[in-house]
Amino acid sequence: MSNQQQQKILVTGSSGLIGSQLIPALQAMGYATVAMDNRATNASDYGDICNDHALLEKVAGCTGVVHLAAISRVAVAHRNPELCMHTNFEASKNLATLAKQAGAKWFIYASSREVYGHVKSTPVTEAVGLNPVNVYGEAKLRSETYIDGLASVDFNPAIVRFSNVFGVTNDHVTRVIPAFVHAAYRGENLKVEGGDNAFDFTFVDEVVKALELLIDELQQGKKFEPMHFTTGHETSLITLASDIIDLFQSQSRVMHKSPRDFDVSRFSGDARLAYRQIGWRHEEQPLRYFLKKYAQRLKLLKADSSPRVLARVRSQSRPGYLHPQPVD
Repeated sequence: MSNQQQQKILVTGSSGLIGSQLIPALQAMGYATVAMDNRATNASDYGDICNDHALLEKVAGCTGVVHLAAISRVAVAHRNPELCMHTNFEASKNLATLAKQAGAKWFIYASSREVYGHVKSTPVTEAVGLNPVNVYGEAKLRSETYIDGLASVDFNPAIVRFSNVFGVTNDHVTRVIPAFVHAAYRGENLKVEGGDNAFDFTFVDEVVKALELLIDELQQGKKFEPMHFTTGHETSLITLASDIIDLFQSQSRVMHKSPRDFDVSRFSGDARLAYRQIGWRHEEQPLRYFLKKYAQRLKLLKADSSPRVLARVRSQSRPGYLHPQPVD
């Protein structure tokens, strides 16, 4: 067994959007993985990042940590600010501290575009000032600052900032792309809150590739500045809705609503630093290309070049279906 195969990596949020795809990728690279998620159905993978004892057990013997777990919805954080700060900051601070004490060599922290707040122009570079406008972004920024402050000769943190990652079948159905896709598939109206708001939508497979490259470099002891794992392009919500309706040749219509007062209005992240530091850039394809891959992954479109829908329920929604919400 090689040295790499003997090393363990803890992935928090292992059942989530990115973690569920990263775990098998790391195993294919030869690493042993330790999963941790409070939604895990497997008892060995279960763990609450707000429980220090659980953190100690999970991080013991790990050479590195990929910390993805969080309250991942801006709207949920806005409704529960104390819970957001406790989960997204205090737990992150505790995990990073315990990881360093346990002898982990590196620590990847999954941050967010929300740390920038409202921006004057896009694409945004990492040098732009950080000024979050909601509790989600504030918790992420506090975590970044604390974790970066733990850096030492023997502990190497890396900060990566995501933006609107999508592409898995187990995503929250109320996130903007899953919500729009399911609504258009059923022929239901798409509720667009802030149609001119525009964001950088990134495909989960591309983000996992970036994390693989970063982990390889961290294993060699290289150090990095905070960087974006983004496309560098932005798409308005009204364009996104129209593209998804067109993808399904749907009879859905767009319902225009006012934007939420705690959301930023636009973002795209300049990804050139990620290319310079680890040689990664998002595959250069139109967003429609990735939307189609996602719909095929959901088995809502045939896995060929035609846009034919396998089946569509136009007149009924599934029980409990929620209309689209704005971007988180």
